[in-house]
Order: sequence, then C-alpha cells, then structure tokens
Amino acid sequence: MARTHLATMAPDEVLSAEEHYYRTAPLEHRKRLGQVFTPPKVALLMADWALGAGATSVLDPALGTGVLAAACVKRLPRVKVTGYELDEQVLEFIPRDIGKRCKIITEDFLKAGTTGHFGAVVMNPPYIRHREIVGYERARSAVSAVSFCPIPRSANLYVYFVLKALAALEENGRASFLIPAEWMSANFSAALKKHLLGNGWLKHIVLFSHCSNVFDGALTTASVLLLEKTKSSRTIKSSYLQSISYDEAPSTVAELTARFASLVLSYDDLMHADKWEPLLRGEVHKLPPGCTTLEFLAGTRRGIATGSNSFFLISQERASELGLSKKSLLPCVGRATDVTHYVFSKEDYTSLRMNGGRCFLVNFGTSLTPAEAAYVKQGEAEKIYERYLCAARRPWYSMEQREVAAIWATVFGRGDLEFVFNEAGTRSLTNFHCVYPNVAGDAFARALVLVLNSKFVREQARLHTRGYGGGLNKFEPNDLKSIPVPDLRLVSEGTIERLSKILGELDECSRKGLNAAEVELAANQATEEAGEEAAGGRTRLL
Repeated sequence: MARTHLATMAPDEVLSAEEHYYRTAPLEHRKRLGQVFTPPKVALLMADWALGAGATSVLDPALGTGVLAAACVKRLPRVKVTGYELDEQVLEFIPRDIGKRCKIITEDFLKAGTTGHFGAVVMNPPYIRHREIVGYERARSAVSAVSFCPIPRSANLYVYFVLKALAALEENGRASFLIPAEWMSANFSAALKKHLLGNGWLKHIVLFSHCSNVFDGALTTASVLLLEKTKSSRTIKSSYLQSISYDEAPSTVAELTARFASLVLSYDDLMHADKWEPLLRGEVHKLPPGCTTLEFLAGTRRGIATGSNSFFLISQERASELGLSKKSLLPCVGRATDVTHYVFSKEDYTSLRMNGGRCFLVNFGTSLTPAEAAYVKQGEAEKIYERYLCAARRPWYSMEQREVAAIWATVFGRGDLEFVFNEAGTRSLTNFHCVYPNVAGDAFARALVLVLNSKFVREQARLHTRGYGGGLNKFEPNDLKSIPVPDLRLVSEGTIERLSKILGELDECSRKGLNAAEVELAANQATEEAGEEAAGGRTRLL
C-alpha cells in the first residue's frame, strides 16, 4: 500500500528548491529518473488553465520539488493537491508550506493502482527515452487498456504518463501537461494524436521555439498541452512563443492570448498531418512547381549501428597490431567531423587512413581466423556482447549490413543540414544517413547533392526538421523523404551535367577556403531553373 509523506525540510533561503536540489543531487541520479523541472512562470500558466474551470482537487503525477503544486496553491489557496513522487530524495526539497498542503504518495504513478478522479491535472512527467525504459512493460499494457489508446514500444515514457493522467481526470475537468515538443513530429505519437483529437480534449498547444531553453539543462524543446475533458468545437488553438526565455513566458492564459497571436487549426488540418510543428508555427507548405519529394528520387536509411564503435571501428595501425586481414575490414567513416567538404573523395579517405583515423569497420564472417577469434575474446572480456544492439545479434560480433550510399546526409546541425557526395565509396556509421538515388550514375547523384545543398531546397527542408533545444536540428531517415526537390528525372542531361559541375566548383571553394557566395548563388539559380524545367518537361531519365 502506498504511504503518505509530509516534507519537513525547508530549502535554502536564498536558493529556490530546484536550485538547491540541483546542487545536491548527482547528475546521474537526475538523468536516470528523467528529472527536468518546471520553470515557475510556465507552472503558473499551467495552473491558471487547469484550475480555471472551478476544480477543487488537482493531481500531479510527477511532483518533484512541488513547483506545479505551489502554482496551484497560489492560483487557488484552498485547492486539494495529491502528488505522486517515487524519488524520496527530491521530496526533501519541497518547501515546507507546500509539503503541508499536499497529500504526497511515494509511489510510481504508472505502477500505482486506481488513482481516483480529479477535477484538474498538472504535470511535467519524467523525460526518459524508450531505449532507457526498464520495467514498465506491464504498465505499458495496463495504461494502453485503461486509456483505450495503444502505446508503442518506441514511445518515450511521458506518453504513458499523459494517457494515465487523462484517465484520472474527471469529466469536464482540465489538464495541462509540459512535455517535449518532439511528440509533434515523432512516429511513436501517432496513436496519441488520434486519441486526443478523436476525443476532442485537446484545446490549446503552446509551442516554445527551438531557441527557448525552457527545459534547463536538457537538449529538448517544450510544448504545453492545455486539455479539457469535454467535446466542443473541432478546432485547436496554437500559440508559438518564439525566441523567449522561460522567465519571459506568460503566467496566465489571459496574458498568453494578449501577448501572443493564436492560430486556429481544424481537426482535419492536424489529423491529416504527419508533422504538426510547421502547422503550429503557421507555416503552410505546398510543393513548388516542378518539385517532388525526395522519396521519389532516392531511398533513405540510417547509417550502420555497431553497438560499440570503440570495438568495431578501428584504425589501420590497430588492424595491423591485431593481425586482421583486409577481407574482414570495410572502409568506413565513423565521425561527421572527418568529412569537411561537399565531396568525400578517395584522397580524403586515404588521408584519413594515413593519419591514423579510425576508418575500418570490423566485419567478421561465420568462420573466424585465429586473429579474429582472439579479437572476439577481447570483446567478450569487455562484455561488449551485453550491450543493447550486440545482445540482439547472433553471433554478437556480426555486423549490420549496408550497401554503400552515393550520398550522405548529416544527422544533427545547428544551421542547415548538409549533404555529401560519397565519391570514395565508403560506408558510414550513424553519423550520416544514407541516401540511395533511384537513377544510376555519378552525375545524377552529384546533381542531387547540389540541389539538396541549395538555398532553395534548404528553405523547404526546414519544415521537415525535428527541432531540439538551443537551435539544434535533426533529421530522421524518414524525414528526408519529405524534402521537396526539383524532379531531376524530368530535366535534360545537360542540366544534370551543369548541376554536377557546380557541385565541383562549390567543393573546390570549400577546400581552398575561397568565398563561395557567387557559386552558391549560381547553385540556387540552377536549382530553381531545374524546377522550372521539370514543371514543363517530360520524363528523360526513367
């Protein structure tokens, strides 16, 4: 049976409860529990919405240091707060007056029994990615059943919390959730989106821009979901809070609507959109004339995932020390920083190899030579076979297979993401995504790389980027498929050659450190002209 706990320890008079806790609790402890605390002004906004319909009881399934509970008490002094918190260490930092007002249950909310029903729910759930979730399989099934919404294994833990918290909300009650904005573009949230829209509970989404570090110390952006368990109009409001810090955030719904413009999106707008962020930011996207999406010009896959780069990616010197033959090694690039230009040439790979770079991928067959067997034993001594990916392989040291990709796409970037022509014909790890053109020949691949790096296409590609904290952008392989590009299947061979030639000029400027402004302008103009040609052309390269 769960037991209640009243906090008795007052925090430092100068530091806030969160600052006091952050200075005391080890980083590893906070990361393991997914603890990311709520900025006070955001907490006030959430409490203002949740208690704005007359609720007298409120649930916080992830109490932490009580920031949301304190905001609720400030909004409605007589409100009854029930909070779940598994970590007794963090409970010691709840302010004394808030601790006395709360019924605190030191139990895991997801694994608790029936929680009852509450007039309001406020929550900033733990941020734990799906690969780090351990011991919640039964909870996943139970929450899926009680919410009538299937939770995929690829979902991050906050999805579990959102669905169970909604199940504990009374009819006509309100809820406000602070969760990472990644759910708007992630595949794992498809069922959650349908659940929220289908029930008509989602009323307003507050989206912080990628420049706003709302989650202090965490590489993720934030969204606040304002929900009400009533079916009303089939519309959802969206407020985009661009380039503000958390202490500049509105603290009431009235201030939110007064300071920031709101969009009104229909059920159909969102139901038929795979990625919500562009819509919430007010970006309506249509394919430019003559363009198609990259999925019709190329296939995409992530790079090779080894499970242990330190073991499987080695230098030429290390390979010689181990006595490994070339037959068991594949030329491979394991770091994005090893590729610095628009073309990765054979000379670039040779330079990497001769300068001691780790550029050979261990790729053993079914029969091991004595040298290979000895290296496998070294790996077993290090227990590499226990690592997540290696443990799923038979044998554990077998390597994931990938065909050489003609084009690489960077995974992360703070500016525009970049594409590289892989002239050297080497493989890559997950530092790059692999792009496989559907039309054979280096000229087509080079032309495709040029247009993908053009200003014209990059502006379109930003609508398909997953944003993280501090302006960091990311593509997943499936995101690449949605990038609009001129349909190079419909242009002349002369245009393909022209685009390929400009890529060479751009690469030369990069290598020589020359000003590339004129070449970039030519690349953008040639890309736009390729789109115009494709808009009125016929299939030439199919």
